[in-house]
Amino acid sequence: MKIILADDHPLFRQALTLTLKSHFSDAEVFDAQTIPELEQHLQKENDADLLLLDLDIPGAQGFNSLITIRRTYPNLGVVIISGFEDKETIYKAMSFGAAWFYTKIYARIRYGYCY
Repeated sequence: MKIILADDHPLFRQALTLTLKSHFSDAEVFDAQTIPELEQHLQKENDADLLLLDLDIPGAQGFNSLITIRRTYPNLGVVIISGFEDKETIYKAMSFGAAWFYTKIYARIRYGYCY
């Protein structure tokens, strides 16, 4: 399994990578801190299974990155990980093709870390 984790917070990436590897020991996890880094991983790992995408990653322009990724990689599962938790943002992300929306506030409560 190949997972791309696109988020600009190092501690969040580290915690999520550890969590993913504890549940999916054979998973390869690739990090991206910016949209250009994400694009490099998407081209290089074009058979990735899952993208965990922060909507507010540097280089993102609102929902444009999500829309472009869904259009370019229709078989890639995309889960949004975001500090935004309002209903409108969640609804838009889902309507633009996200498979799930995971709020960072939930992650902080569940896994007990701050960034």
